[in-house]
Amino acid sequence: MPNKRITQRTFVRIPLLYGPLKSDAHGFALNLSVGGLFISGARLFPPPSVLQIRLKPTNSDPIDLTGKIRWGLRVPPQLANVINQGMGIQLVSPPAAYLDYFSGLLISKVPRSSPRMDARLEVRFYDRDSFIKQYTENISHGGLFVATDKPYMPGDKIKVDLIIPDLAASWPIEGEVVYQLDEERARKLETMQGIGIRITQISPGAESAFRAYVHKIISEYR
Repeated sequence: MPNKRITQRTFVRIPLLYGPLKSDAHGFALNLSVGGLFISGARLFPPPSVLQIRLKPTNSDPIDLTGKIRWGLRVPPQLANVINQGMGIQLVSPPAAYLDYFSGLLISKVPRSSPRMDARLEVRFYDRDSFIKQYTENISHGGLFVATDKPYMPGDKIKVDLIIPDLAASWPIEGEVVYQLDEERARKLETMQGIGIRITQISPGAESAFRAYVHKIISEYR
């Protein structure tokens, strides 16, 4: 899980519209970087198609983008309700509005001068599908979304123990809170409130176990 990529990416859940000729398909941006984003949506287009994208941040004007598809994630029909398929997008000449918005996200996530160090959460996955969804959308990209109503703030250091079905172990992960999705914003996005965590430390053994577990489950559906 290369740290260089992690530090250049911020995890979000921003509604958007996209399409090759006009932006008319609904989806979400699940992470952003200076030069690209990941679109989660039902409609997939093949690389290297060019898409017109309208990003619709909360409490901000829409941002129009043009991007080229670099890769796609298509999942078996049996897993359509578990894993959000989508596309990795390389932006073409990102406009100033996007760069300003992305910079604002990073600035808002600068650690505070005295971050809390004792926060610890236990995340228990009661079915394997919920873990596969979390892994494919977040953990494999260096992040984690935890549903919680506790008032963690960007910059807080946090430890998370993951307890996964079928794996007789508790896997510790250390991270930093990079955004908080409060109750009001979560309601608008029709999702759960919680926090986005950038993973700062995970053991090689846990990473390998996660990858093997997900590969095994997905292969059963093919």
